[in-house]
Amino acid sequence: MKGALDWINLNRAYEIEENVIANKKKDSVHPEKQFFTSGKYEGSQKWTLIWDEKQYALWQDMMNAEKFNFVFDNCWGISDEMNGICEKILFDPIFSGES
Repeated sequence: MKGALDWINLNRAYEIEENVIANKKKDSVHPEKQFFTSGKYEGSQKWTLIWDEKQYALWQDMMNAEKFNFVFDNCWGISDEMNGICEKILFDPIFSGES
């Protein structure tokens, strides 16, 4: 049980502590270059995912569930909004020849 509580608290700290948030952003936007130290590619730079400021901000916004509507509501199925989108994108071109 203690391990589970530690895990929950660690994840919570990862999302709310300012220094951790700053380090996450730095590692995403300006990561340190890493190089292979042995093998066939020794000395070559390792592939690294790098985001710009706008991409990182978008990713952070997408982590906030309050900014989005859910399209599937468990037992209620697809919302009317999502149903309309599906009809427009999928069914109109197929059945009406509209695109």
